[in-house]
Amino acid sequence: MESYDPRTNKWSRRPPMNRCKGEVGITVANGFIYALGGSCDGAPLKTVERYDPTTNTWTLICSLVDRIGIGCALLGDRLIAVGGSNGNSPLNDVEEYDLVRNVWNQLAPMSVPRVRPHVFNIPNIMPPPPAPWTPVADMDGSKPA
Repeated sequence: MESYDPRTNKWSRRPPMNRCKGEVGITVANGFIYALGGSCDGAPLKTVERYDPTTNTWTLICSLVDRIGIGCALLGDRLIAVGGSNGNSPLNDVEEYDLVRNVWNQLAPMSVPRVRPHVFNIPNIMPPPPAPWTPVADMDGSKPA
């Protein structure tokens, strides 16, 4: 991992994660960086790591369902992990991580499985979990010529 300092316009190396990771889900909460799932040599991982910039260390925390290409975001005081793949098929799994209790809980699954979904929270608009997932409208999947 590397970090960028805009004051000096330089990149500096940080310690690597405890497990090799590709296609990892990344989000930030309470000053920590969270790395969720991902892959090592093509195999899905269930590991979750937390980076503390003040101590410059990665710590393994409570694992989730193993998957590649997770979408994740902070929703209130919880991390939400959405979709991904088990290495063969897209998943509709949704889990929430309790930052205080260090536990993952299953939430209602998405109605459509998705790999590498972009997930974000719009404050005061999105209801807190466990609100049901509701299809709104299909996106235009056509590609310009």
